[in-house]
Amino acid sequence: RFDVEFDAFLTAKAVTYMRENKVRTLRQKLVNVGYLLSPRVAPFEVSGVNTRVRVERDKVIAVEHSVPRRTSEIAAHAVTTLVLLVGCAAGVYLRRRELYRDAILWAILATFLVINAIYVPATRYTAPMQFVLIFYSAVALARLREGSRDATVA
Repeated sequence: RFDVEFDAFLTAKAVTYMRENKVRTLRQKLVNVGYLLSPRVAPFEVSGVNTRVRVERDKVIAVEHSVPRRTSEIAAHAVTTLVLLVGCAAGVYLRRRELYRDAILWAILATFLVINAIYVPATRYTAPMQFVLIFYSAVALARLREGSRDATVA
């Protein structure tokens, strides 16, 4: 019962904030979408055993004792995401005349963009839509492979 009441309280606070700060809210939601497609891992720091949130007068003042991510983790995510984004862009371009056939993929992508715009962004939330990027990257790689095979035959 307490959980339901607490959720209702937080929801009311959030809706009031968004109504009072429309431009700032819209800007933040667009930034959230950017995080979804960014090679930068989010959040940069994670909670640990000693992490605490300091709240004063109903406002979060600070997050103390958060743990920075390892450099190798940040680099691996950045490289992987960049490869997928470039491959995806190339695959979308190559399939540009057939994109209507991929409506379910676009619906999945749009759904995750909207959900991540509304809620707090985190890299782990991108996993369910990664296969959309992988699909289009595979299209580009398959075309590249076909081109290299044709070049060796000639």
